[in-house]
Amino acid sequence: MKKTIIAISCFTFAAFCLGACNGNKTTGSKTDSSVTKTAAAPAVIEIIGKTGTISFPQFKVDETFISDSTLHWKIVDEKGMITEADEKIKYKKINDHQFFVNWIEKTGLTVSQILDPKNGTATAFVSRADEKSDRGGRSANFFEGSFKVKN
Repeated sequence: MKKTIIAISCFTFAAFCLGACNGNKTTGSKTDSSVTKTAAAPAVIEIIGKTGTISFPQFKVDETFISDSTLHWKIVDEKGMITEADEKIKYKKINDHQFFVNWIEKTGLTVSQILDPKNGTATAFVSRADEKSDRGGRSANFFEGSFKVKN
């Protein structure tokens, strides 16, 4: 009697383990009832041909991405003064919603940005000539701000 109970217990345990390992799958002539889920592809965001506004604590700048090699920027500072220029840029799409943009202005000012329209963020690194600097005659700053595409 004990051997029968042990045998039935072992058989039940083995069947339970086999069922757990196979999930919802069945064997034989029945069909597989498991459900395959696929993640939706993320929406690809593009900035070329559009204008975006970057708001830093110190100033705001509108950047129009004319092409993947030309940018027009326009800054309005806290006093309302406007400065603008066209720049030859280096542009790299990092992923489906982040972009790296870099340019060197005629004055030698270098701007490198990571723009993320999906999350509404902008990070900029700006390097400029600085006679007082002992690091190649240049100094640099990081700026953190928001980024919103207008059109």
